Amino acid sequence: MFAGRVDLDKIGSTGHSQGGGGAIAAGADPRVDTTVPIQPGPQGTDGQLRGPAFYLAGQNDTIVRPSYVYSRYQRATQVAAVYGEVADADHFESGGDGGRFRGPITAWFRFHLLADQQARAEFYGAA
Repeated sequence: MFAGRVDLDKIGSTGHSQGGGGAIAAGADPRVDTTVPIQPGPQGTDGQLRGPAFYLAGQNDTIVRPSYVYSRYQRATQVAAVYGEVADADHFESGGDGGRFRGPITAWFRFHLLADQQARAEFYGAA
């Protein structure tokens, strides 16, 4: 169904909770260009990421606390990494349509996979 429609040279990895840990594990693959772990569980090794990463936490998450996400972000020293925390978000905010996580995630992938300079400014300032 997707044959010829997916750019295999522009691959991003993302997931939430246990899937966020899985996104980190996938981000160790050299074919993955960038990773967005959302409130990630313990899977994967941050020090093995091979491309830029955007770690996302929810301020009111009591399942995967922001301090845990921040500590994972701090271990990703070999890549450009950004930490973000969504105000008043709990662990389930990103479910369904992504909630308030959707905009930042979309901007991250638009810049890192599509070279969208307007999206770049959200993280790195004006070019």
